[in-house]
Amino acid sequence: MIELAAFEPTPGRDFAHVDHGRRDLAVMNRMLVRLRRHIEQIGADRAGQSRRDLFTDDEGEHRIVLPHPELLSITAELTTVGFFGQARSGIDHSPILRLEDALIDDMPSNAGLVVYYNVHWPDTGWGNLVLFVDDGAKDGWGHDQRHLDSIELSPRHYQSIRLHNGALPGGLPGADVIHLVRTKYLDFDRPWRAVRRLDAGAGST
Repeated sequence: MIELAAFEPTPGRDFAHVDHGRRDLAVMNRMLVRLRRHIEQIGADRAGQSRRDLFTDDEGEHRIVLPHPELLSITAELTTVGFFGQARSGIDHSPILRLEDALIDDMPSNAGLVVYYNVHWPDTGWGNLVLFVDDGAKDGWGHDQRHLDSIELSPRHYQSIRLHNGALPGGLPGADVIHLVRTKYLDFDRPWRAVRRLDAGAGST
């Protein structure tokens, strides 16, 4: 794994430019605003059953999964993951979409998964925002077989991926925004893996 400094350039790999990280973070925080509004609108029962909501607006198709509604009221810092894949054109994406449905079916078994939020932008691909109670819950989800299967399928469906790791101080009830800690880059067309450690000046706020 190549280690990148906060502002280090990546010649020939535009998808890994620092500016994309800034834009992705802005999108993640817009998703966070929409998520908070959605939770308020549905009046989610904090002790109720897990729920899945699917809706479409001017931005795209939104899927929000709340596997443990009681976790929505946590005011401690949450661990965040943001996924931005540069989808291949002319590809049948139904296999990975079916796998996502199976992955969602498994989500209630992860006691520390707070929210799974997927957006599909018809012209550009998919973006995910996932919230966990802590790093341990995030790492545990990474061992789910469905998740491992999706990793194996990724090169067929994406040219490249940006995977952002960060934190949400104060949880969903507050007004804090997401801060990024590091970003992992995966280039499937010209095999390359790198991670960028972020500081306060490199798109972390």
